[in-house]
Amino acid sequence: MNQTARVVGDRVDAAKPLYRVMLTVRGAGSAAGLPALVECKRGDLRRLVHRAARRVEVHLGIRRIDDVVAAVEAAGYDIDAIVLT
Repeated sequence: MNQTARVVGDRVDAAKPLYRVMLTVRGAGSAAGLPALVECKRGDLRRLVHRAARRVEVHLGIRRIDDVVAAVEAAGYDIDAIVLT
């Protein structure tokens, strides 16, 4: 693949819809288990950003978003907001 094709491919990927899920970690938990949780539900994890001590922003593709959000809530995380970008 040449460099031009790679750049065009990246632009196409950047244009895909993305969910930003802002959540709070409860109790003594941590965000370390989130990537495995998303993978278990066959979600599309794009990025994980720590915003504050207990606040995390997870960037997800649209694939299986309902299953991923339900699993995150069941694992004890508080969903503060879900934003489609």
